Amino acid sequence: MPSASWAPVRRAAIDALEELAAGQYRVFSEEQAFYENVTKDMLGRYQRVAPRVYELPGAPDDWRRPLMVAQLSLGPRAVLSHRAAAAILGLDGVRPGIVEAVVPKGSAGFGWVLHRRRTPEAVYTGPLRHTNPLDTLVDLAAVVDDDTWEMAFESFLRHGLGTLDEVDARARHKGRRGARRMQRVLARRPAGAPPTGSELETRFIQLVRQSSIVPEPERQVRVGRYLLDGAWPPKRLFAELDGSWHDQAPHYDRGRQNDIVTITGWTPLRYTWEDVVHRPRTTLRKLEAAYVSAPSFPTPSASSA
Repeated sequence: MPSASWAPVRRAAIDALEELAAGQYRVFSEEQAFYENVTKDMLGRYQRVAPRVYELPGAPDDWRRPLMVAQLSLGPRAVLSHRAAAAILGLDGVRPGIVEAVVPKGSAGFGWVLHRRRTPEAVYTGPLRHTNPLDTLVDLAAVVDDDTWEMAFESFLRHGLGTLDEVDARARHKGRRGARRMQRVLARRPAGAPPTGSELETRFIQLVRQSSIVPEPERQVRVGRYLLDGAWPPKRLFAELDGSWHDQAPHYDRGRQNDIVTITGWTPLRYTWEDVVHRPRTTLRKLEAAYVSAPSFPTPSASSA
């Protein structure tokens, strides 16, 4: 039993460690504990959650904590990557949950998805160390399907994380895993098209591509001070995609739609996440019916309407 004179020292060490852990989603490594002068016998108050990593008691759920646990356990040469890095960056189509990292050869796993290769350049988002946005997007092409990668790619462009030319250059590297997927997705993208405005808009375009009747809509078409999510100028039809934030702004949506109809005289079509993601067949059938029934006009673009 340590003497009473050691109690303040022990308390100060524990306080310093717990303050450090609070900035790391309430986890810490043995190395960090020893640096703060917390001895091995003092670690008994904490739960070990991975090799050499402990968690503070009462930690609330946070999807980033397992990523931090892996980073601390795998050591300073490991870099979170692929789907994990995409989730950290907030790329569309990739949901949190998979712990994935690039590690040096010989690193041991703990139920994580590990890619053993030379450690890439790393950046930080808070305490999380991960691959840079361009490397993340390129790596992602090797582990997801075409549609998911397209969603991530569109959000990569939308958020200004890189350029089309940079991605295209990476896609041309022979032998790169995922290169063919990148080439396929880039090839189906209209030349000069702007990024989609949201994941829902990307999913809507992917749905329209399944039709043999309706062509892919023009993206982000400007009408006055508004941008249309998608439009078919020759048919004088436009689509508005209502994401979750639209539920909080019904009056704005109605006013916006009325303004656009007044300016253009076009017919609006509105679709929600439920329509596009959970009722795709019904939505596509109704879109095709609206498209076929609409007369054709020699309208070159919405901007001239």
